[in-house]
This record gives sequence, C-alpha cells and structure tokens, in this order.
Amino acid sequence: MSDGNFFTDLSKSIKVPADITKSALEPPAKQIGEGLGDLFFIAFSPLAKARIKKELDIQKFKEEIEKELSLIQPDKVSEPSLNIVGPALEASKYYIEDEEIRSMFAKLIASSVNSDKKDKSHSSFVEIIKQLSPFDAKNFKYLFLNTHLHIAVGKIKTKNKNGGENTIIENFSPFLNYTSRTKIFTLLQLTT
Repeated sequence: MSDGNFFTDLSKSIKVPADITKSALEPPAKQIGEGLGDLFFIAFSPLAKARIKKELDIQKFKEEIEKELSLIQPDKVSEPSLNIVGPALEASKYYIEDEEIRSMFAKLIASSVNSDKKDKSHSSFVEIIKQLSPFDAKNFKYLFLNTHLHIAVGKIKTKNKNGGENTIIENFSPFLNYTSRTKIFTLLQLTT
C-alpha cells in the first residue's frame, strides 16, 4: 500500500462517518434550534405585544390631543402653560393605557392652549388626575354630566365629644351648591 493511497483511504474513512453524523444529527439539531427559537418567541412575545400596545396607546394619545387642539378656534390658540403641559405629558406616560385618564390629560393639555380656558387650568389638576382610577374618572364624569339630575352621593357628618354623630348635610352632591368654586368642578369642566 502506498502512502498516497493510505491518506486517501484515511480521508475517505473519516469523511464517511462525518457525513453519517451530519445527516443523522442535522434534523434533530435543526429541530432543537427551531425549538429554542419558539421558546424565545414565547418568552418575549408578551414584551413585543406590550410594546406594540404601548405604541398604539401613544398614537391614540397624540390623536386625542390633536383632536382637542383642532376644536380650538385659531384666534383662541395661545402659548401653552408649561407648568401644566410639562407635568401632564410626563404623568400621562404612566396612565396612557387607561382611556378615561388619557382623555382627561389630552383635554387638560388642550385647555392650557385655549385662551378662553387657560385661566381656569391649574397645575394641581395634573396631580388630581394622577390620583384618579379609571373607575373614579368615569364616576366623576357621570356625576358632572348629570348634575341636572341632582344625584346625591352621601352625607356630611361630624362627631361630637360623646362619640355620637351629627348630620350636617344630607344628600350631598359635590357639584350642586358650590360648582363655581370647587377645583374638581373646574377640572371636570375642562376635561369632560
């Protein structure tokens, strides 16, 4: 046997098991790779979905602000109050998925641009909106829009020294008697 044939035979004998190994392992390796890819997708698809939803919510917020701004007469547009717009935009990013709260922020921002409403807008309204749940916002909106129905929401009581209670006002509604002086009423005027 010559040395040339030996190396050729050795090369062929090594190549055959490598081909067998490659063809035997390729489908399982491919399946493992696809399996890992599927696991990666399953693990990170909620993040991708959340990102897509967040982007949609941001787009809705932009559209709501644009809609509210488009309702302002051009001669009533003024420089926005930075102490309202800045905090409102900053706070809104944490509440952007809540439609009611997002809408209130959009309307508050627009009211700070409207010269007719600018004096009524107050920087504390941002903090008030932040403290509302979407359910609270819906309830306040309902009460505000239905003040003509004289809906009573409770009683105002005081406690005396003996531990007893004295009712001061029954069938209390926060919007009936003091509507022009309450911040919450003004806030709802601007954001409803």
